[in-house]
Amino acid sequence: MQKIQAVQLAASVLTTLRNSLERTQHSLHPKTMAERKILSFHNRPHRFNLLCPRPTNHWCSTEFADRLVSLRIMTSSDTAPVAIISRNDDSRIGTPLLVFLHGYGSNEQDLMGLSRYLPEEFTYLSVRAPLPAGSGYSWFPLSQEIDYSTEAVGQSVQALWSLLEPLSVQHSSVTLLGFSQGMAMATSLARFQPDAIGAVVGLSGFAVEPQGLEIFDDATVQENPIPMFWGRDLADPVITRDKVEYTLGWVSKHTELTSETYPQIGHSVSKEELEDVDAFLKKVVLGQ
Repeated sequence: MQKIQAVQLAASVLTTLRNSLERTQHSLHPKTMAERKILSFHNRPHRFNLLCPRPTNHWCSTEFADRLVSLRIMTSSDTAPVAIISRNDDSRIGTPLLVFLHGYGSNEQDLMGLSRYLPEEFTYLSVRAPLPAGSGYSWFPLSQEIDYSTEAVGQSVQALWSLLEPLSVQHSSVTLLGFSQGMAMATSLARFQPDAIGAVVGLSGFAVEPQGLEIFDDATVQENPIPMFWGRDLADPVITRDKVEYTLGWVSKHTELTSETYPQIGHSVSKEELEDVDAFLKKVVLGQ
């Protein structure tokens, strides 16, 4: 009960900060179709759509869906759930924690289905971004050119850490996996709390250029580079060239980088990429 209350308290903190951010400033339901190598998107360019191995009207696994629903209830506040977790019993204590951070216009459900492709030793937590963005949510506002306010980035990073900090001490390590804007959040949180984050996985995203943002501790990260996996298509149609160029420079100085490219996946994720992420996590985090 104390663990449940701790998660609920952390969730309410993030909800409060979301409301504050608003004043200053799709769910994962696979379509009925056969499996493809590319895990594609629909409606919004940043919304994840996991394709099931065989025709189905809902989740790929009924057991997985039932478990997820119960955990949504566990993490609900008076308004809406802000996080879902793969397990919430004593078995998660001391396990490595992997945190999913979704892309712009999506929600906390979209990446959770990736856990079935990744090591079972992890506990998986998927967090909803604080700001409404169309039918989904965003970590910070974006313009049409994917420009952003670094002040808004800093506020969202600190809000995210207020949720994760009490959970982090219950786990052997914390790894962040972010897609698109979620990669910007993952790398930003690692720069904000470099001693707390063990590894970062970035998919089809970018790192934030500080532009005076003082919460980043890049000096510490440069002295102790963080293990990072970065997967993308060189022809990604969403992430702009200036974002890619800055990210290339940043990762070269601040990470122990494993970089892979996947032609023709666009702004998406492939099964080959997930196999590489799985191998990275096993080697870097689990030491296998």
